[in-house]
This record gives sequence, C-alpha cells and structure tokens, in this order.
Amino acid sequence: MKASFEGSMRFFFLIGVLIGSLIVFYILLGVAAYSQEISLLINPLVVAVLKDVLGPVSAGFGGAIAGAYGAYFLQRKSESDKESRIDASTLHRAIILFGDKLNDLLSIKKYNIHPYQNSEIRFLEIPKISPRPSVQDQLDTRIIDILIAMNLSAHLDIVKIAGFRYSACFENFSNRNQMLDEYRELLHTSEFRKETGVSLDDIASVVNPGRLIAICAMTEQTLEVLDEALQSLKEATDLLADAFEAKFKGSGTRGVRMVFSDADIYLAPVPKPYFDTERLKAYFRRR
Repeated sequence: MKASFEGSMRFFFLIGVLIGSLIVFYILLGVAAYSQEISLLINPLVVAVLKDVLGPVSAGFGGAIAGAYGAYFLQRKSESDKESRIDASTLHRAIILFGDKLNDLLSIKKYNIHPYQNSEIRFLEIPKISPRPSVQDQLDTRIIDILIAMNLSAHLDIVKIAGFRYSACFENFSNRNQMLDEYRELLHTSEFRKETGVSLDDIASVVNPGRLIAICAMTEQTLEVLDEALQSLKEATDLLADAFEAKFKGSGTRGVRMVFSDADIYLAPVPKPYFDTERLKAYFRRR
C-alpha cells in the first residue's frame, strides 16, 4: 500500500513538472511570436527553430503526456473495479457460508433436539447426532482486510467466534455420541429392555448413576454450546450482510441476505432441563 502510494506521488510529480515546463515553453513561444520588441532581441534562427521544430515536437510530447495521464487513470479505475468485484464476491461467499452453517444447526435442533427438549430425561432421549459438519468450506481470510478497511475491526471477533462455535458443536456431538454408545452397550449386555413405563430408577439399576450424571452434564453442555453457536452465526450473518450494504450502497451491486424458515422457534434457547446435574445427584442420593 505504501509503495503504491509513493509510486503514485512520483508519477504525479513528474506529470506536474512536464506540464509546467510545456506551459512555460508555450508562453515563451507566444511572446516571441507576437511581441516584436522581444523577438528582435532573439536570434531569428532561434525563433524559427522554436516555431517550426520545437513547437510541433512539444505539441506531440504534450499529447503523449495526456495519453499517459489518461491511460494511468483508466488503469487505476480498472484495478479499483476489479478489487470491488473481488470484495463483493468475498462478502457474498462469507454471508452464504455462515448462512449455510446456521441452517445446518437449525436443522439439527429441529429434528434432533426440539422433539425431546421437554422430556424429564432428555439427556437420554435426545438421539445421537452426526459429528461431521455438513459445511466444510472455510472463511476467506480476505474478509479480515475488508472489515478493517471499513473500520469494522471490532466486529472481527463476532465472525471468528461464530466459526469456532460451529466447530465446537460437532466436537460435543462426537463426545456425547461416545458416551451414549457406552451407555447403550451397558443396557444391551445387561439384557435390559427399555419399554413404556420404565423409570430412571430402572435404568440406574443397571447403569451406574455416575455415568448417567456424566451424560446429563455432557448433554446440557452440548445444548448450551449449540444455542450459543446459533446466536453467533445469526449475528455474524447479519453483520456481514449489513457490511455489504454499507460498502456498496449506491453502486448498483446487489447484496444477499439469508432468510431462515422457522428461525424464531429454533433460535430460541432450549428450556431449562427437568434434571440438571445437581438435581440428578440429589435424586440418586434419595434412592
């Protein structure tokens, strides 16, 4: 950036010197041509050379300078237009990327969490969730330069945290899945068959209460991180869409703003659990 600025300054300085020199030359030429008193002081051969040789040469030179000046600004405009298109594309892709991540988590919450969120033993009822994120693309680091250039560097943390929380959700899904596999294996090896009306006491008769408490803690942590990720991704998506509209306002470049069906329902935090870890510990102590 600094080198480009210094190069531009040198270019304008050179153009200024050349234009100034041409102006002075034409003034002298005009004075020599139309002022008889001054022309008598100058050798006629010099005047002839000025008129017939240097005049046309300087005119051509001036045209070359004008052409170079025009070419320079056309190049600068072309580079500016290209950079604007790249910035617009970068912002578009970032908005869609975060929107896709948000839609991914909204779908998980809709089909895997919401139907069980009011169950007393939701920590056991919520099924396993795929630990592989549907959205694998990474954020283009150019977005950092764009936000800094727009004096929005304070919002970079929102964008970065949204990405981290999305990844953290799937790490938690993986950890909880492993705990559920171990829990179900214990039920299977004990020949326990869960049927309608089976109580938590029945399950605790074949599974150590400490293991159930651990699953409860893991489940509630997973739900908390999921809700935080949903809020962060929605905030980041809206922030990027606002940044696009601010940057390209009045330019005719159309932006994109993601629309999420039933978002209000699934963006709302899950209700408090019937059993948190402390209440579950107290329940088992009373048995």
